[in-house]
Amino acid sequence: VKNVNLSDSEQLSIRGVDDHGAILVLANHTLLVEGQVIRSPTNSLSVYYRSAPEGSMGLFQLHYQSESPHHIDAQT
Repeated sequence: VKNVNLSDSEQLSIRGVDDHGAILVLANHTLLVEGQVIRSPTNSLSVYYRSAPEGSMGLFQLHYQSESPHHIDAQT
């Protein structure tokens, strides 16, 4: 998580799936803080965002990095 600045009426959640395909809520707007690392058991995620009814716009910034179980070292 790089930055989160949302109003009380905005909603944000980071979701993943488990090994059986069930949706997991990995983090939501009440728990997100700058610098937080969110891990998904399957290296996949989705972002759910709902804006405030009055039209104010919040801000959130995420950085996604996949952790591959296989390390490939390519040399030329």
